[in-house]
Amino acid sequence: MKIVTSRDIKNNPNILFEKNSETIITSRGRPRALCICLDESDSDNIDNIISSIKHARAKISLEKLRLSITDDPLNNNDFSSKIDNFFEHENGLKSEK
Repeated sequence: MKIVTSRDIKNNPNILFEKNSETIITSRGRPRALCICLDESDSDNIDNIISSIKHARAKISLEKLRLSITDDPLNNNDFSSKIDNFFEHENGLKSEK
């Protein structure tokens, strides 16, 4: 995974189009965006790719929330399965384990 500044992109936008690469874009030293290159076969699956990224971000946020709660009655497996069931029901997605 590459890390580039927004200024680098302004000067040379082609650095974002390298095949099979993910690029973190920073501004003032802080990560601001993630660029994922797509190939032609991904063009039919863009909605699924975006949904999968949103699903992963939500799971990470919920895990952070769970870890911040000290009196959580659920164990890790129960909590993770409830999250997976919620997203499968809401989005029709199956999580990858």
